[in-house]
Formats: sequence, C-alpha cells, structure tokens
Amino acid sequence: MLILVCYDIESYQNITSIIPQLVKQLKQFANKAIISVSPPIANGIPLIINVEHLLSEEDYPSN
Repeated sequence: MLILVCYDIESYQNITSIIPQLVKQLKQFANKAIISVSPPIANGIPLIINVEHLLSEEDYPSN
C-alpha cells in the first residue's frame, strides 16, 4: 500500500494528476497494490485506488 498525505490542495491536485504513472510504476512491484491519496483536512475525501482493478494503457479502447 502506498499512502500519500497532502498538506495543501495544490500537491493533492498534482499527485492525483500523475496517478496513471504511479500505477504503472507500482505494477512493476506488485499486482495487488493500493494507492491512498489524502487531501488536506476538510478539503475532500481520500482517493483510494486498487491497482489490480485498473486497466493498463493497452487495454483502453482506442478512439
């Protein structure tokens, strides 16, 4: 489990924007990983991502 705690909203937004890259790197180590990203207190709810259930880039439909 990768736990990220953000103390300001800007860092929370930056981290959530790179979730696909984090997943790609984490999948190299474990297929059953979980990423938890917590925003600053009172600024939203934690984002919890189960890496095992995410599609890889190759699995996304092409436009």
